Amino acid sequence: MRAIAVISKTLMWAALVVYLFFQTMAVIGISSNNAKAINAGRPEEVYSVIPLVVAAAAMLIGAVVFAALRRRRYIGIIIGVVAAAIMLMVALDLGRAFPVQVNSYGDTGLSTAKLIWRHIGIAVVPVFMLAGWLAEHFADKAAALADKGKHGYDLSGDPIFKDAYDTTEDQKPRRPKRSVRKRQENR
Repeated sequence: MRAIAVISKTLMWAALVVYLFFQTMAVIGISSNNAKAINAGRPEEVYSVIPLVVAAAAMLIGAVVFAALRRRRYIGIIIGVVAAAIMLMVALDLGRAFPVQVNSYGDTGLSTAKLIWRHIGIAVVPVFMLAGWLAEHFADKAAALADKGKHGYDLSGDPIFKDAYDTTEDQKPRRPKRSVRKRQENR
C-alpha cells in the first residue's frame, strides 16, 4: 500500500506540472490573441483569462494543501475536485470561444480531443490525490495493527467493542459448537 501511495502522489505531482504548463501556455496564447484583437480595433473578441488562471491556481493550492496537511488531506482533495469542476466549465467555454476551423494548413481551434488533453485532463490530479490518500490511510492502519502485534483480521472471537463495566471475563467460557468439538476430538 505504501508503494501505491508513493506512486499515486508522484503521478499527482507529474500531472500537475504538465497540466499547469499547458494552462500557462494557454494563458500566454489567449493573451497574445487578445492583444492582436485590441490592436485590430475589435475589443469585443477579447477573451478573459481570469477563470483559467483561477482554476489552475486552485488546483495548485489543492495539491499544496494535500501535501502540507498530513492529517487533513481530504481538504486538498476537495479543493482539487472543485478546481477540476471549474476547469471543466472553463474548458467548455474555451471550446465555444475557439471553435474548430479547418483550412489548408490543418485545423485550428479547440476540438474535443484537444480540450480533454489540454484542459479537462487536469481532473486526474484529484483522482491521484484520492488514490494516494486512501492507500496511505490503509497502510497506516495496517502498520498500527502490526505495532500492536496483530496481523490481518481479528478472528479470535473476542467482542469487538468492550464496555467499561464489562462482566464477561467473570463468566465461565462458552461451550464450543458441536462441529468444533468433533473436529477437536478427531485430532
